[in-house]
Parts: sequence; structure tokens; C-alpha cells
Amino acid sequence: MSTISPNKVHIGYVLASDFIEGIRVRITDPEYMKQLRIGQLLVIEQENGDSIYAQVENLHTDWHKDIRELNMPSAVPTKPALMQKLFIEQEILLKAVKVNRSGNLLAMRSIPLPGEAVRFASDDDIGQIYGPKDAEHIYIGEPLEMTSPVVMNVKKFVERSNGIFGKSGTGKSFLARIILSELIRSQKVATLIFDMHSEYGWESMSEQGHIKGLRQLFPQQVLIFTLDEDSSKGRGVQPDHVLKIAPEMITIDDIAILAEELDLSQAMLDAMEIIHKKEGKYWLRRISTLDPMDIRTQAEFYGVVEGSLQALYRKLNRIMSLPFLKEGEDTLSTLFMALESAKTIVLEFGHYNNLVSYMLVSNLITRHLHSRYVKATEKFINSRNIADKPVPLMIVVEEAHKFLQGRVARNTTFGTIAREMRKYSVTLLIIDQRPSSIDREVLSQLGTRIVAMLNDPDDIDAVFTGVSDRGMLKNWLSTLDTKKQVLLLGHAIPIPTVVRVRDYNEDFYKSMITDTDKGVKELFG
Repeated sequence: MSTISPNKVHIGYVLASDFIEGIRVRITDPEYMKQLRIGQLLVIEQENGDSIYAQVENLHTDWHKDIRELNMPSAVPTKPALMQKLFIEQEILLKAVKVNRSGNLLAMRSIPLPGEAVRFASDDDIGQIYGPKDAEHIYIGEPLEMTSPVVMNVKKFVERSNGIFGKSGTGKSFLARIILSELIRSQKVATLIFDMHSEYGWESMSEQGHIKGLRQLFPQQVLIFTLDEDSSKGRGVQPDHVLKIAPEMITIDDIAILAEELDLSQAMLDAMEIIHKKEGKYWLRRISTLDPMDIRTQAEFYGVVEGSLQALYRKLNRIMSLPFLKEGEDTLSTLFMALESAKTIVLEFGHYNNLVSYMLVSNLITRHLHSRYVKATEKFINSRNIADKPVPLMIVVEEAHKFLQGRVARNTTFGTIAREMRKYSVTLLIIDQRPSSIDREVLSQLGTRIVAMLNDPDDIDAVFTGVSDRGMLKNWLSTLDTKKQVLLLGHAIPIPTVVRVRDYNEDFYKSMITDTDKGVKELFG
């Protein structure tokens, strides 16, 4: 049975089609043209009962050939009789999906025939393409000019690393909250959120007023860890754990990623390597406890340049002075076990929200997590015991370009995870406003991209790395409003789609209530 209802209004018909160039459609009434928008979804009904879902790539109007030949004056006529003779073309994207009479999605391998009817997509069509609004899908928002939900497949979303991009002020954090809430509700993935500005775990302020955090929505599933207990409690947050890290956990690689922030020269990095070889895991403590009056002797002992060692002593003491680094203390194992139990963890940085602390802690934890997941995956492969299969983990990181730029990306765990495409059940959700600073190889491996407005041409080019139909997608991106509109494309969504992002408000909070989190109902009386 066809998925097309016979009572749906047709707005035009196919004039010509080309698999590469797209489909030319004649609109039968200029009034329909006023309702069309770039990126809007249309349906082409085929004679065999199948449907082609295609999107508006370009809008074009011109005089009918016969009227042009009359040498009409340049002034636009207003008489209805002349307006009805307008020849109107519309270019729509052919690289879409096809639905057969049984309602199954198919890959496009053919083109529509001239004369086949074209109409606006209906609510039923939206559900047919994207899927239902349930726990298996992430409900993002609605297509422009429609009220039907656009959703992304949860399973596909967590299979690969993903990115949220947009210039400052476009609502990336709100969008991240929506996606993370849906992932938590699905109970199919553990999530670690490096919360640089303490805005995901508990209530925070925004232009819209008080915004509830993930812990308030999911009290049984979300744990809050903090590096700064005083900051958390000062905001009325009772953290589950205060994170302490032993300096012995820090490696050369954890410091090397901070080379730009600490202004470390190659000579300093080489000196660290030499000292590490002699001192082992206590290398950092050894450098920070050097006698500043006897640097020359120590430099001769290690065989390094005196100036490099002097600078290292000064710069690495900045690291060792961080209050959350405690000799003999280490609460990371608590964090790791919670993630392995499929919990969501929000790690607040409090007053330590500078890039040095953020990058150091995020890289260190991610490196250890990746190592644990590699071992767990190998154990599962060998045992084939489903109980040994690790829970999928998604790591959320802001300012992602700091970890994923050029040479740095090729030498950090973040870059490794992005390239592995969930080989070891760990993926990233990167949030950034400067995608042009992220390594192009990493960008090309992202499964799903969620793109808000970008202005910088380099950022726009970068965000579409490895994507076909770049020209069309750039046009769509240029039409987005500053807030609450994004372009979705990639692995978790059938076709690129411009959506109006749903509100993060009381209605959203209520929609997140699950049987396992009945306690949240107290929020609503």
C-alpha cells in the first residue's frame, strides 16, 4: 500500500531531473512559492506508489518565455492575468531517501520522471523518514514551517564521534543539554561531561532565567563530581564526590598537550623526557621540588640545558600548585566504576575553569578511560561473554579544538578516539565554535554534525570536511537564524535537515520523566 494519502495538495510537477544536478520542478501556483523555504522537505509521488523525499536546494523565478518575447517593460506587472503566466522553477536535492509501497526506506538509485506530482511533506512523511519520537530516538526539533518532530537514531548516534558547532551565542549548550537528556533517558550509553563552566549538572542562569541541570532531571542516573567543592556548594550543589588526582598519574603527554598554554619550548619538552626516564612516575614531583638556588647542578646531573630546567621548574610548579592534585590521593577509580555502571557523570571545574586545568584533567581522565576500555573490549572479544561487553561511553568536551588541532590531535587520546569510530566503545561529543582549528582528519571521521550559524568562511569550510553537496549545505547554513535553528547531517539522520530546535523549558523537563526517575516528579508538584 502506498504511503501517500490521495487528499494531499500537489504544488507542482517534475519538469526534468538529473542524478547529479538535481530535479527541476514547475510550481503550479505562485502562492505555493511564497511558502517554500531553502532546505524544506517535499515529496515526489511516483506512478508505482513509491515516494521520493527531496529538499529545496534553490528557489528561482522568471518570466515565462512567451512573456519575455513580448518585450515587457522592466517594471513588475501586478495584474493577476500576467502573474499567472509566471514560469517558476524550483531546484530540489535528489540525493534523498525513497520510500516504497511497504513503507521501507531505500537508497536513491533512480530519478523521477517528468510529470510526477510534487507536494509538501506531511506529518506522516516526517515520521516515515526520521522515525518515531521514542526512547530509541533523540528528539531535536521540527522542520522549518512544520510541527512534526525530527529525531536522530540513538544507536547510530553513539556508534561514532559527533560534533556540535556554532559561533558564540547560538545556543550550543542548550542543544547539548537536549541531546544529553535524550541519551540519558534512553539508558543505552554512559556519559562523561567535562563541565568547564558548571552549567550542565545543576541549575544555572541564562537569558531565559533558571535552567535545570541534568542531575535535577535524572536524580538516579546522574552523578556530580567536582574539582572545587567550595564552588559547588556555594551554588547550592551537593556533589557526590570531590575529585582528587595524584600527581603520579600525570604523564609527559598530559603536559605536552599544554605546550601552547604554558609556553613550553621544544627544549623544555625534551628536558621533561630526559628527567622522566630517570625519575619514572615521580618526574613531575622531582622537578617541582628542585632547589631553585641549585638549578645549574641539577641541570648537569640530568644532562639538560640550565635555562630549560629553570623555566620548567617555574612553569610546572604552576601545575603542582593546583589544589585538586594531592599526594597519595586518587578518587579516579570511583569515577571509572560509575561510568562502567552506565551512569552519567558531570565533572564540574568550579573556579579551576582555566584552560590549563581543563585540558590537563580532561586529557588525563580520557587517557585512562581509553586504556580501560581497550582492555575491557579485548576481554570481551576473547570471552564472548555478554557480561564482559563494556557499556558504550560518550565523552563530552568543550573547547574541543584545543585537544584536536593539527599535530596535537595526532598525539592525544582525543584524536585517537575520534579516528577509531567506536572500535573500543568510546566516542566523543565535541562542542566548539572554531571548527577550522580542528584537524581535518578528525572532522572527516565525525558521524553526525549539528551545525548552528557560523560566519567565518574557514569555519564553514571546515565543518563540511568530507561531506558531499558542500555548496548546497553552505547555502542552507547561510539561511539559519542566530538562535534555535541548526543543520543536522550525518550518520544518525537519514538526510541533511534544517530544524527549529525544541525549547528547553518546563515542557521539556516533564517529557524527560521516566519510571526510573520518579523522584523528578517532585519538581512539578
